[in-house]
Amino acid sequence: MDHRVRASISIDAAPTGVFEALTREDALRAWFCEHAEVSPGEKRYDFWGRHTPETPDRAAGRHAILAYEPPFRLVYAWPLRGGDSRVTLTVVASESGSTLTVEHELTRGRDRSEGALADFWAGSLERLKAWVERGVRGYMTSYDAAPGASLNLTVEIAAPAEDVYRALTDPATLEQWIAAPGKARVEASVGGAYDIGWGEEGGPVAILRLEPNRLLSYSWRYPPEPDSVVTWSLEGSGGTTRLTIVHSGFADADRHGAYLMGWGFFAGRVRLLLEAAQGRAATVAADDYAEAAP
Repeated sequence: MDHRVRASISIDAAPTGVFEALTREDALRAWFCEHAEVSPGEKRYDFWGRHTPETPDRAAGRHAILAYEPPFRLVYAWPLRGGDSRVTLTVVASESGSTLTVEHELTRGRDRSEGALADFWAGSLERLKAWVERGVRGYMTSYDAAPGASLNLTVEIAAPAEDVYRALTDPATLEQWIAAPGKARVEASVGGAYDIGWGEEGGPVAILRLEPNRLLSYSWRYPPEPDSVVTWSLEGSGGTTRLTIVHSGFADADRHGAYLMGWGFFAGRVRLLLEAAQGRAATVAADDYAEAAP
């Protein structure tokens, strides 16, 4: 294997409970995928559907179990991105319950899509934590949209628009789900800075449009890509909010999938933060991509 993406998370449950959530079909459908069939006897760990990258059908969603050692270790093959890959899930008992680590080994060398795959796994583990600890279902991205020069995704959040807007514009709250700890800076006016502290990697630059509790739009810079625009729209009703993210201006439609993984991950974090009081929880890494829980 040429490259490895890693993610880990602490879960307040015994290893047996965590491993059960990794292998029970109904649990997998709650936090990981649209469809699942698991048969250790037949060495199958199958998942497929719109919530899986590349949206495999039943035939393409077959994954051979390479090691099955309950409740501590599961290894399976995952054909992905035109090549082979291998996923290792390891559960270790801890004072607070368990620590779960995923290592995804890929046959291709590092590129920017690896950071997006790290986002995919971090989001998956944070949904798993919410499901195991509180029975909360997190937001799962749909990957069935055709690639294009922009992406559009919508998440329903059981919180008023005022709370969602605060999560998008208050520096302290931004640092709980997307911004680097201690580095968020928001000048809440058109033309003002919108900085989440990602440094030379890039990210938001300046606010283009701002309508309190309704809309936030900012410029996005991520060299060597051309500048683009990210817009968050809020529709609140009856204490719930429909949050829509549009990222437009891709020069290369291939970036659609990577950004979809990333924005799906962050949309899921906002929802868990506001619905389940769960801020960033996973530690993830992929070569020069690294993020740690504060």
